[in-house]
Amino acid sequence: MNILALCAHPDDVEFICAGTLLKYREAGHRIFIALATSGNIGSNSMTSREEVARTREREQSAAAAMLGAELKFLRYDDQLLTDTPEVRREILNAVRWADPDVILTNYPGDNSTDHAITGRIVGRVLLSCGSKLIPSDRRMMAEDLGRKRIYRFPQENWMPIAAISVSNELAAQLFQHQQPVHHGDGR
Repeated sequence: MNILALCAHPDDVEFICAGTLLKYREAGHRIFIALATSGNIGSNSMTSREEVARTREREQSAAAAMLGAELKFLRYDDQLLTDTPEVRREILNAVRWADPDVILTNYPGDNSTDHAITGRIVGRVLLSCGSKLIPSDRRMMAEDLGRKRIYRFPQENWMPIAAISVSNELAAQLFQHQQPVHHGDGR
């Protein structure tokens, strides 16, 4: 199977679903990660958005390598993600790139604007993946979309309905690549 984690920010994957992705990888599945933003305002200790984006992308690349994941950055600005035809096209391209059987993404009702927008667009573009008339730079997916599974995760004030036990030492190592990040939105 192909497993896609399509999230708003670098570090969303590590905080929420890295252990699940490790389990999938250990079972022999292919892992893909796509990120809508580069998290380019996620630091008060760096001097520019460009420096923050470079740092967070470097950290995410190291974590993706540890997961054995293919990685795609969409590079929209942190905290400015909006639902536009351009963003939908890029997210559709990312879904078609991974051709996933399982998608892990942000919850559309999350308090973080970027999380909510990402989760909402992912759900909506799934309806378009099989259509050749939807503008995209990637080939149409042939797989029956009714067989795709999408799992969404809120990041605050939530009680999981399912949990996956992760006792793999590699999961802890993923966090060694992350710099302390300050998020202005409380994340």
